[in-house]
Amino acid sequence: MTDLSPRAYRLGLSAVLLLAAAGGLARLAVPPIWLDEASSWHNVSGTWAHLWQRAIQGEDSGGLLYAVLLKPWTALAGTGEAALRLPGVVLWLATIAVLARAVRLAWNRRAAVLSAAAALAHPSLLAAARQARSYTLLLLLAALALLALAEAAAGRRRRGAWLLGAASLAAAATHVMGVFVAVGGACAHLAIEGRGAWRRAAVAAAPALAFALAWTVLIHDRVGRNLQSFWIPGTLVSNILSMAVLLVVPLALACAWILGRDSSPRARAVVAGCAAFALPVAFGPALVSAFASNGTHLVQLRYALALAPLAAAAAGCALATLPWRLAASIAALAVAASFPYSASKQAYAPNARGGQDIRGAAAFLASQSRPGDTALVEPANNWMPLAYYGWRTAPLDGREGGWRRVTGNGEGNAENAEARAEVWLVRFSRRTSAPPGLLERATLAGRFGTVTILRAAPR
Repeated sequence: MTDLSPRAYRLGLSAVLLLAAAGGLARLAVPPIWLDEASSWHNVSGTWAHLWQRAIQGEDSGGLLYAVLLKPWTALAGTGEAALRLPGVVLWLATIAVLARAVRLAWNRRAAVLSAAAALAHPSLLAAARQARSYTLLLLLAALALLALAEAAAGRRRRGAWLLGAASLAAAATHVMGVFVAVGGACAHLAIEGRGAWRRAAVAAAPALAFALAWTVLIHDRVGRNLQSFWIPGTLVSNILSMAVLLVVPLALACAWILGRDSSPRARAVVAGCAAFALPVAFGPALVSAFASNGTHLVQLRYALALAPLAAAAAGCALATLPWRLAASIAALAVAASFPYSASKQAYAPNARGGQDIRGAAAFLASQSRPGDTALVEPANNWMPLAYYGWRTAPLDGREGGWRRVTGNGEGNAENAEARAEVWLVRFSRRTSAPPGLLERATLAGRFGTVTILRAAPR
């Protein structure tokens, strides 16, 4: 089939990037900062020593690179909702551009534009790009690993090896699951280049594996304690099904289509590389879960998002086997359908994930509670988004879990605070560890979306 001209390629990629920028920037400050984003804010809100302490506590998705990049940005741009989220949109645009270059080298310009459109149309990526979290950085690093493989396959082996090593190390430093991007990149390199490339693959993956091992030893104890109070929405089975439907099945179908339409060595190399890359990324969270304490599972869609660039690349190559007008129409329809999906998933909603009106809840608590009051916030880490919106608390001495002491703008009168202190039960979840006696005397103070606040007067 006739390939796109360089001019048509530039126009097509520019159109995709403009749509991605529009979707990423629209109403960027509207959804409230939720728990994970508030954790990013808290990581960078103090000194560099504070950032380091948070990192070794396993609080930045088990890594530290994203916080290291976010901190100087927030020092310049501030910590408003849009300012915190803007780097994610920029990383998202870079991911699309890098993915397009990788596919152009591996296949052709037509497939590159279609892969960029497939990435934009993926129902999970736009929402991830609009959050102040490390997942979009991991997406970019996965795309850079793909570009490294394409560079090596195009004959620039030294450049590809250096790029794969750098992307792999950065992925391991970004996210606890990033090490599987390094392993996947090495496996893909072997699948494409053959057994003779094992040394180059090992050298590219070695820094990432060494970092992951050292980092795991450093944060192991604290992560173990975190897992005792950590849970992931959804069951193991439901989360595996979500990963399969949104990430694994599209990749598998695209690879099967490529092999059915094209039996060339190029097609076989692309499919083999995608499959070898995908296996460690797909099974990595389940492997980590096998070693987690208390039966905690770590299988979740966002922990395997590095599969999405692979799926987009394969989808672009598969669509490129169709007549251009048909392929372009399919891609356009997929992109058009993706924006309503993102809206339905509350990417542009006035409330946070799950319908949480965190702004309203924080404003109510700040106006009604007093310094010295006691609060039980569940899940415990949700004190952070409330603190972001102005409700200040501190850990309650001698109490674990979500027990906090309201500080406000001052400490109040310490002698009188305990006698008049009220207890606030702030629930972001239906699960609770509140004592039954406290629940019996608590009354509903307010509902803010799916956030429920109860108040218990002093005894």
